[in-house]
Amino acid sequence: MTAPAKIMTEEPSVSMELLDNFKEFSLLLERALLSGERVVITRQGKPMGAIVPWEDVEILRALEDKVDGQAAAEALKEPGALSLKEVERELGL
Repeated sequence: MTAPAKIMTEEPSVSMELLDNFKEFSLLLERALLSGERVVITRQGKPMGAIVPWEDVEILRALEDKVDGQAAAEALKEPGALSLKEVERELGL
């Protein structure tokens, strides 16, 4: 069972250099899965990516959907904006 999803603002407690630790990848993935820990993957000391629990990905997707929805609502307020139904009608769909 995975740890409950939580939004974390602190820095990840683990960092791995990309080329140095491929053999440890599965262990780090397991840590992320079981403890909810985030692992930063670096190249020459610069962050390049991360290993995160799947719950973090789901949270990011939900946040993106919310932001996209808000942006769409704002765009519909602009003069001359058309709704999806109006566009479909104009295109004969």
